[in-house]
Amino acid sequence: MFRYGERMKKRRGASRGGAPRELEAALARAKERLVSREREVLGEKLLSLVEVQPVLSSQRYLEHLVVKKPGRVLFLDVGDIEWIEAPAST
Repeated sequence: MFRYGERMKKRRGASRGGAPRELEAALARAKERLVSREREVLGEKLLSLVEVQPVLSSQRYLEHLVVKKPGRVLFLDVGDIEWIEAPAST
């Protein structure tokens, strides 16, 4: 006849040799879920980049230029510009 404390010692001693199969299986499942979640997040990021890409590629050139003058701001249509010149640097 065993006492409660002796039974617990035997149970603890039996599990010290290695992790139980259930624990190993649970850890493997957790690892699989983490890897799966990482792949899902990466896929979402890649998809968002692909969705943005057509917008970026359709706007290759500027359509308007902003020119600031004292007291005014001009919006110039790029198609109307014939020549751009800068003052000589000193």
